[in-house]
Parts: sequence; structure tokens; C-alpha cells
Amino acid sequence: GFCCENAITSARSDKESAILDQIANKERYVKQFSSIFSHLDDAHSGAITFEQLAEHIEDEEIQAYFEHLDISVASAWDIFQLLDDDGSGTVSVEEFTLGCMQLRGHATAIDLAKVSRLLLKMQETLDASLPKLGHDRTDASTKAT
Repeated sequence: GFCCENAITSARSDKESAILDQIANKERYVKQFSSIFSHLDDAHSGAITFEQLAEHIEDEEIQAYFEHLDISVASAWDIFQLLDDDGSGTVSVEEFTLGCMQLRGHATAIDLAKVSRLLLKMQETLDASLPKLGHDRTDASTKAT
């Protein structure tokens, strides 16, 4: 009766509250990443280059930002390559924000499963392509060592 209805209402309210908190957190992170981007984009061009990232990556303020947002800044080049989604050599504010959102925190089991699946698909594509080129995988692996 009353206790069950109260528990259901409370659970629904908790779920809605958690969803609203998650949306608010995402919006807060997007604002923080946009602020970092603005700091990096000295020319106010709407895109940053590797040189701009490398120039600022040692700034204590930038490192603190990234650390606070759970992003390791051990390698500016690695970060830049991961953020430069379209391979243009520059990172737009959208690439920066979305990329940082994805890089934030620790890898999850889902992240690792996605990478594993991608590697498997790449291996299957390579296995299918090598015979067409007159090679097989054992030839390629012995030449690589």
C-alpha cells in the first residue's frame, strides 16, 4: 500500500534527480573545457594547433584544469592526436570539448571492449586484404621481426 507507493515515488525522484545532476555536470564540464580552449586559442581563431597546446601544456593553470577534470597531460602530442578527430592538424572547440569529455576519467570496461572490437575488425580487414596483395599474415609478421 502506502509504503510501496512511497518507495516507488522516492526511487523515481532519486532517478530523476540523478539524471538532472548528470546533465548539470556535463554542462559544467563543457563550460570548463570551453574556458581551457579559450585560454589555449591565443589567436582567437576558433582552432588550436599542436604548437599552441605544447606552448601552454606546461602552464600550472592549464595543468590544474586538466588534473581537476581527471585528464592526464603527460604527453601533449598524444592528447592533440586524440583530440584532432578529423586529422586536420588543428583542433576546433567542438573537437576539444567532445574529446576532453571522452578522455575524462579512467577507461571503463566498455571503453576497453570498444577498442578490442575495433582492433579485431582491423585484424579481419587486414587478414582479408593481405591475400589480395599476395601476402599472408605469417609472411608479414616474419618480415616485421
